Amino acid sequence: MTESAEKHKGRGLLRAALMLITGSGLSAALSFVLTVLLARFLTPTDFTSYTLTLAWLFPAVLIAEFGLSTLFLREVAPQPAHTRPLLRQLLPLRLALSAMVGAAFVLLLTAADGGLTLSHLLIASPLLVSLPLFNLLSAALRARALMGWVAALNVGMLLAQAGLLLLRPAWRADEALLLNTLTSAGQLLAAAWIVGHVTRQEHALPVSLDLRDWLRRCFPFAVASALGAVQARLTLLLLDQQFTPVETAQYIVAARFADAARLLLMAFFDALYPRLSAAAVTGGLERLRRLLLYTAAAYSVLAALALQAAPWVIVLLFSSAYYAAIPLLPAMSVAFIAAALSASVRLYCYAVGFERQANSATFITIVATAAAALVQWPSISSFVLAVAALEAVTTGGLALRVVYITRRAATTGRYTPAG
Repeated sequence: MTESAEKHKGRGLLRAALMLITGSGLSAALSFVLTVLLARFLTPTDFTSYTLTLAWLFPAVLIAEFGLSTLFLREVAPQPAHTRPLLRQLLPLRLALSAMVGAAFVLLLTAADGGLTLSHLLIASPLLVSLPLFNLLSAALRARALMGWVAALNVGMLLAQAGLLLLRPAWRADEALLLNTLTSAGQLLAAAWIVGHVTRQEHALPVSLDLRDWLRRCFPFAVASALGAVQARLTLLLLDQQFTPVETAQYIVAARFADAARLLLMAFFDALYPRLSAAAVTGGLERLRRLLLYTAAAYSVLAALALQAAPWVIVLLFSSAYYAAIPLLPAMSVAFIAAALSASVRLYCYAVGFERQANSATFITIVATAAAALVQWPSISSFVLAVAALEAVTTGGLALRVVYITRRAATTGRYTPAG
């Protein structure tokens, strides 16, 4: 690759990252505003019920996703002209997966009696269709480097939801869940129109798609999505079993600050992922790997320090029922650093072909976290710190495993039969 081409790719990465980071910054601000509004307009019990319903739903969404969007992005990034025919062939599969997972999700949680209200589950269950389908459409935009549209769709949905919440001074959990479902449906319709508009003049050759082969190739990413979703929500679900709804609501408020900070890092990861996948074939992987790890390490430390300034925000914007979230912030900062570094290592693994090793590390973290929940912890902070330590250990093991495999492959010559 020539120097000018390398500079052009670097500028393209910077432009895409800045676009997504800007959108994610606005999304983080709006998500925080949304949390404040929900905490004010819902009782602590309804606020916890709303959040727990979505926490249970989130793993099901990623199971329904089944890695289709990730593999689709990797396939169309080098050849965007195949976007429209691939989307048409994947749409029936996408809808069938969502329908099956949605039915199983509602039936299993209803039979398990996990403390959730059936009406809440039914109201939120359309997200199992709309969110995976939106992810597939946004992957089509990301493959074309149209990051501005992706950011605008996310910001627009949050802005609509926050604006509609302001129309009334009090809400119930079921009403807030219905609002979330409707605004997500609106986001999906807008994404469908945009993708249809940007691909309307394509004259691509027909693309033959073997659905069984596609599902086979999706499977490692589907496992990754499911494990990642479980890991992301496991702490909250386990805390709900040990602590009161009010204490859980206080953890939710503290965790929202970390979630807002995580959005900016995820935007950078979203922009870097296609580049890492391409570099694994075309070269330049070492430079991007250093960029990934250095950026994740520096940002996680700065964000963790910034979280220590959050107490005045809690006092200013939340009611006194949530002031107990302030002592949780140091533990959340440590957990954020561990989670950010873990996410960077896993992103690298999924981009360059170590998805099975990453899945194994995530599974070990989940099992260890669930085992740790068997202990009666004296406080939420102590459990959060224990989970952060477990994640740090498994991430270190994953990184060492990837380094070992890479060096072994680089130093092992290809076997040539005699004669």
